[in-house]
Amino acid sequence: MLVTNIYSISENLKNKGLTLANIVFVGLWLRDMNKFFEVNKAYVKALPGLAPARACVAVPLPEELPIAMEVVANRQVGTG
Repeated sequence: MLVTNIYSISENLKNKGLTLANIVFVGLWLRDMNKFFEVNKAYVKALPGLAPARACVAVPLPEELPIAMEVVANRQVGTG
């Protein structure tokens, strides 16, 4: 699910002339905090070498939505 979210975010950024390297903050909401290590492993794999600030909290998401994610990107970051 996280990989799908990151792919969608990557495509949205690309449409705005940005990349994942422009991300400065990631907010993660998990339905089950016991999944944190699994999500963190996927996060590190999907964003190799990037270290944007992030927050992760457990919230009562719907069953069909185990994770929600938002990012803040800055055009001045990651350009070079």
